[in-house]
Amino acid sequence: MHKTVTSNKELTPAVDLAKCRTILAKHPGATSADLIPILQQMQDAYGYLPQNALEEITASTRIPLSKIYGVITFYSQFSLEPRGKHTIKVCVGTACHIKGAPDIKKKNYRSTPYSRGGDDKRL
Repeated sequence: MHKTVTSNKELTPAVDLAKCRTILAKHPGATSADLIPILQQMQDAYGYLPQNALEEITASTRIPLSKIYGVITFYSQFSLEPRGKHTIKVCVGTACHIKGAPDIKKKNYRSTPYSRGGDDKRL
């Protein structure tokens, strides 16, 4: 299932593209098959996938921005917004549900100052 995407151009400031260009230089002649490793390296470098870095990927690889967004929104590992240092995820599959995942989620939300999908910039 794809995540809903709105343009993050207004939400996130432009970043220095030096890291982006270094990563892309490691992938000369990159094709669609190289996209996921490139995105993973970009996210490791920046902590998220900045809009101007995505545009740089498009310019360098000729992979359409729409295809890049399709990959980003399909995989939950990718983020278009900066994330906190630590991420808490609770399995919501059937087996986890049976084993008590809803209770774990409730306790987690009560014991932390965050809402679902929230982030605390102090951490």
